[in-house]
Amino acid sequence: MQATFRNTIRHCKVNFQQGVTVSDEIQINKQDLLLLLEKRGSIEGVKSRTQLAADLLGLISVIAVCCQFYGNLLWFSVFLMIATIWAALTSISWIYSYKNRYSTEQLYRELLGIAVSEHHFNLMVIRDKSGRLLTRWDKRWDMWLLPYIKSISADAGSESDREERKRVEDHVSSMLELSEKTVDCHLALTKTERKKSKSDNIEKVYYHRYFVIKADDFPQTEEFEINGSKYKWWRIEDLELDPKTIESNAEIVAAIKNEL
Repeated sequence: MQATFRNTIRHCKVNFQQGVTVSDEIQINKQDLLLLLEKRGSIEGVKSRTQLAADLLGLISVIAVCCQFYGNLLWFSVFLMIATIWAALTSISWIYSYKNRYSTEQLYRELLGIAVSEHHFNLMVIRDKSGRLLTRWDKRWDMWLLPYIKSISADAGSESDREERKRVEDHVSSMLELSEKTVDCHLALTKTERKKSKSDNIEKVYYHRYFVIKADDFPQTEEFEINGSKYKWWRIEDLELDPKTIESNAEIVAAIKNEL
């Protein structure tokens, strides 16, 4: 295991040197590491060929003994039942091993995931006069999401917030073909949230800026399309009932409902 893990690290460092900017030395918070190890409990891997051979040999041995008692119905039935149970337990063990496999590559990615800095996003909370929230269809995630852009500035503070607010205003004006003068945008909330990334299958830390945006001339039809992008108005109660939204962004919906 240790040799494989070292090889994994060397392999990842080569990839980093080819274009991904990650320091060779990472710092991990002790509490985050303990939580990760406690959650994992143990590392399961797919069984080796040696284990497969041992399982098959055991099954063959039981079948061989069973065949020796072919003429004795009682003992034949007993050993046949043992062979059946053996085959069932072995199959269950292999299925469990496969479904719960956990490679050293995955372990390394999770360790890296708790070591890297926060992932910063600007979320656009766009409401119409009736309080509905505007969402945009995201082809990558195959679901309706709040419009968002990645933050350029990773620092929290008044200057950084002003820069991000201007970027959000420009994005909304371009996205919905509105005049910048008609867009009212202000930073209403910032939250740091830890959750599992569906794309990377690891836990990440997200820093979200929630920008509340108002305008007088938003399209009012429930669903509409602008420049090839699809949009839909949702009531917060309906978002709470949408399975995909709650599975991926329950904390965002809760923040908007309870804090904005």
